[in-house]
Amino acid sequence: MKNLKLIILCGGLSNEREVSITSGRAIEKALQSSMALELVELVKDEFPDFINPQKHIVFPAMHGTFGEDGQLQKLMEERGVYFVGSGSDASKLCMDKIETKAHLKDIRISFAEQIVFEDPNQVNVDFVVNQLGEDVFLKRVNFGSSFDVCHLKTQSELHETLSKLPIGQWMIEKRVKGKEITVGVLGSRAQIPIEVVPKQNTFYDYKEKYTKGISEYKLPPELDPELLNDIREKSVQIFNKCGCRDLARLDYMLTADNELFFIEINTIPGFTPNSLVPKAAKYEGVEFSEICKSLVDMALKRFHKGVKAAYV
Repeated sequence: MKNLKLIILCGGLSNEREVSITSGRAIEKALQSSMALELVELVKDEFPDFINPQKHIVFPAMHGTFGEDGQLQKLMEERGVYFVGSGSDASKLCMDKIETKAHLKDIRISFAEQIVFEDPNQVNVDFVVNQLGEDVFLKRVNFGSSFDVCHLKTQSELHETLSKLPIGQWMIEKRVKGKEITVGVLGSRAQIPIEVVPKQNTFYDYKEKYTKGISEYKLPPELDPELLNDIREKSVQIFNKCGCRDLARLDYMLTADNELFFIEINTIPGFTPNSLVPKAAKYEGVEFSEICKSLVDMALKRFHKGVKAAYV
C-alpha cells in the first residue's frame, strides 16, 4: 500500500452506530502501525466525496442499514472504489433473513418455521399459535445485532407485543431449542465453530453480545469432531451460495439430535473486543491485527487486478 491509503468507515445512522464506531476504532488501532490510514466516523448515510478510487481502499465497519445492506457497497462499486467485504448483491441478500433462506432452499439444511408480516394489526394470533406454537421469536426481517428481537413464550405475550409494534418488515419464527453455534468464514475457510451460552437471557441478545463477561463461549463446542467439520463445510457452502466475499459470520441452532438450523448470515460481523470472529481467530493462533491485514490484502489484490486489467 505504498501509494494507497486505507479509509475505515464507521458510524452512520443505524441502530448499530455505536457498535460500528467501536469496530472501526479497533480496526484502526490494529492497522495504524503497518499502513497509512484514516478513520472516518460518518454522521449521515452518505459516501464521502473525498474518497478517490485511485488513491484509497475502503474497509467498511458499518453494521446495520446503509452500511451492511448493500447501499454503501453499491455506491462504492459505482465509483470504482475497491473495498473489504461482500459486494452489493450479496450484502443486500444476506441482510434480508427471508430472502436468504429462500436463496438457500437447494442446500440441505433446516430452517425454523416462520410467518412474515408488515401490519401487526392484521396478524391472526390464533393462527400463529396454531402454526408455530406459543414459544416463538419476533424479529425484524432486516436488522442485525439482535435489535428488536423478542422471545415470546405465551399467546398473551404475543398478542400484547403485536399491539405495540409499528408497521414494518417483521417475522415470527418458531423457537428451535438447542445450542447456539456461530461460525466465521475468512476468505474461503471456515473458522472453528463457537458455542455461545447466554447467562442472562434465553438467547444471545444485544446486551449479551456487547457486554463483556455475561456470556460463556465454548471454543470449540463439545461436539463430535466429524459434526464440527460438517458445520464448517456447510458454512463455506452457504457463504459461497450467497455470493459472499472476504468475511462473514453464520449463526445456527443445533438441536439435541444434531439437526442444524440456519438462522442468519452477517456480512460485516462485529470487530469489537467481545466479537466472535476475533475470538475464533485467537483460538487458532491468529491475532486480531493479522485478520485485519489479511482482509485488506484481499481488497488490495482486487485493486491491483483491476488496475492491471485497465492497462491491458
